[in-house]
Amino acid sequence: MKLTKNQEELLNLIYQVVLEQTVSPKEREYFIDAKKRIELGKNFDGEMSELLKELMYIPNSPVVNQFTEEARKRMLVGPSTGGTTHGFSNYQTKK
Repeated sequence: MKLTKNQEELLNLIYQVVLEQTVSPKEREYFIDAKKRIELGKNFDGEMSELLKELMYIPNSPVVNQFTEEARKRMLVGPSTGGTTHGFSNYQTKK
């Protein structure tokens, strides 16, 4: 799995959230699942989009809110989405 520097930094943030004691079991489950799929070679941007989408539907701890904000700073909303963040593959990692 060859990741860009930006993707490596985001994956490191995922690791940090997984280790954080204040996240809920559901949040941790979503982050672990995304981490495993990325490590298995799944498309990074698609997995990040899916993770961000899943997080929209549950209450988020402060650390997860910080992760979400940081992820959105580091990613672009994909074309043909009208600027909305909803959907499966709307985010693309900034180069």
